[in-house]
Amino acid sequence: MAPPDSPVNDPASEKPDAPKTEATENEEVSPREMAKETEPPRKPSRIRYTASCYNHDGQNFDHSQDEPFPSQVPRHVETAKPIIEVITSMEVMLNSDLKQSNERNDEKRKDKKETMDDKVIRHIGKSRIVIHSPYLSELIRDTVDYYPGQNLTGETVTIHEPYGVLMHHWETLVHAHASREGSPESNTNDHQTKVEHLGVLVDYLTPIVKSQLEPIQRRLGQESPTTTWDDLWYLLRPGSQSYCKWQGQWMGCIIEETMRTYDEDDGIPERWTVTIWFLSMHWSYGTLVPVSHTIDIPKFEGEKKIGQLDIYPEQYFKGERKKDFETRGDQICDILWKGHKYANYDGELMSQKKMKALAERQMTTKPWSADYIKNKGEGVVILLHGPPGVGKTYTVESIAMRKGQPMISLTISDLRTQATSLEEELTRWFKMADRWRAILLIDECDIFLERRERKDIERNAVVSAFLRKIEYFGGLLFLTTNRVGHIDDAFMSRVHAVIGFDPLDGPRREKIWDSLLTKLNRERKGAIRISNVAKKFLRTPEVLEYTDWNGREIRNAFQTAIALAEYEAKSASDYDPAQEIIVEAEHFKDVMAMNKSFRSYLYSIKDTDASERAKNIQWRNDKFDEAKKVN
Repeated sequence: MAPPDSPVNDPASEKPDAPKTEATENEEVSPREMAKETEPPRKPSRIRYTASCYNHDGQNFDHSQDEPFPSQVPRHVETAKPIIEVITSMEVMLNSDLKQSNERNDEKRKDKKETMDDKVIRHIGKSRIVIHSPYLSELIRDTVDYYPGQNLTGETVTIHEPYGVLMHHWETLVHAHASREGSPESNTNDHQTKVEHLGVLVDYLTPIVKSQLEPIQRRLGQESPTTTWDDLWYLLRPGSQSYCKWQGQWMGCIIEETMRTYDEDDGIPERWTVTIWFLSMHWSYGTLVPVSHTIDIPKFEGEKKIGQLDIYPEQYFKGERKKDFETRGDQICDILWKGHKYANYDGELMSQKKMKALAERQMTTKPWSADYIKNKGEGVVILLHGPPGVGKTYTVESIAMRKGQPMISLTISDLRTQATSLEEELTRWFKMADRWRAILLIDECDIFLERRERKDIERNAVVSAFLRKIEYFGGLLFLTTNRVGHIDDAFMSRVHAVIGFDPLDGPRREKIWDSLLTKLNRERKGAIRISNVAKKFLRTPEVLEYTDWNGREIRNAFQTAIALAEYEAKSASDYDPAQEIIVEAEHFKDVMAMNKSFRSYLYSIKDTDASERAKNIQWRNDKFDEAKKVN
């Protein structure tokens, strides 16, 4: 048996469970003297007291009895299991008056069973409670929801001093005992046994609570809560939600275990080691994972304010520190889920229904595949095609916002153009999207869909690798392109829906202008305003019909006109920062003139506009609907 002061034997504290006498190395205490200072004897067979003795003059031994260490040790200890057993580690040695005679009879003592009859106690160590009653064990398991580090399974339950799991649930145990005493079932034998066994535990712990727990609670209940170093076991309760300072920043965590750490040389406790876990981003897997760490609290003298510790429970995390923490969380929520009406897709009704149905099916139900090969064909692939700036990317963003799902947006720069490395990158991103249940968007993916040719082996390998990977993706995948005419034929059999976006017409351009005006008024009201004359100008045929701008060009023109108005206002000699800036029609006309001049220059070089060039090189036909109407 290890000495009682060994660090191995002390998982939490050195405090005694009840009033008892401690002896220094220079002072010897006899069992008779000790019995006078201990608690009054309890009823036999309700609590068993065991002395786990480290014997300086012979073999180590345990001594058990029903009373707390009387002067005479009974020859035959009762073997029936008690309700609870209190085991205390002690250092003992032969009584000096009897030592000399015992040395002369060493041969006779070899076969003699060691008892307390001829011993004096040098040091009293820690105690532990062993619960033998199945009723008590069951009650504690029902009471304690989460208390890592304390084993509550098995026929018996052992709880080491300072009995943390019992102290942290003390009020619940007292209430359970009081409510059971007066319940209608109190006449049954089984119920009376439960009440009796719980009463034994409560009676034993009551003096410990008064002498040790209540002073701790008084300090924690002050307007400015404090704690001593010895009492940190109670403050840092295992399983409690807490905040800790980690790498210079406060963060949330769960306390897993609070353990005293001892000096290796003299065995004196020198710090508390608190084991915690928290969620951290694992960048290799693209998901949050629990991470375990330890925080050391060196020994300090006297009392210390809770807020000065590097870790403490959430109920003490108040004031400006808590406010800053909550503000940080609010900002994250806004970034993730804030949406705007103008981001919603406003295309044909049939296309809207297709995308909503496919998104609903994939994100809310377990996908069913018609393919006989496992994990193949379980995902949904939607191809969005059309000229630039007509809302392909915005469509996917609006679906993600409407569904409250995260979205991962990739471009060719996020992937690689060699077949082997492309497969590795796609596997990584597909796994991340699956773990986050995210909508995956690959924007402008023309190079992965391009028609294969016999002479270009490298490009053929890239296309084949891409086609193979998307067949085994189990989530919702959107692909966008403005070169639908160059797509490989094999790709079309892997797509669940193909949705085309026509060039913008007058009514749709007007909706985009209106949405930008609404957004500006909502976010910059009182700082910048579009004049009524400018609003009327933006609704004229000159703007809506004759300028064939796409959505991105409209947004850029809007921002440029505002920038011109701001520059003019700030350049004026009488500029007042508090005065509202007015954007006039002339600002929009200047932007239109610049755009028209550049387009004319391009046309003079190529003799065609963007739509005609796209058709000539077989990218797409922007005037397909017009041709259908004529025919």
